[in-house]
Amino acid sequence: MCPGVTLAMQQIPALLGAIIQCFDFHVVNSNGEIMKGGDIVIDLNERPGLTTPRVHDLV
Repeated sequence: MCPGVTLAMQQIPALLGAIIQCFDFHVVNSNGEIMKGGDIVIDLNERPGLTTPRVHDLV
């Protein structure tokens, strides 16, 4: 096993937390306009495949 695996496993949660905290994520529609409101629903349905890809891409 790679000797850096333990270091990476300690650093990844902190990195992910910093990314989530520092970036301002928005939900956009197909026209690229930012959607606002509490009734926004993100479709996370999956289509068949080896890695369970989404039916509709998130990006």
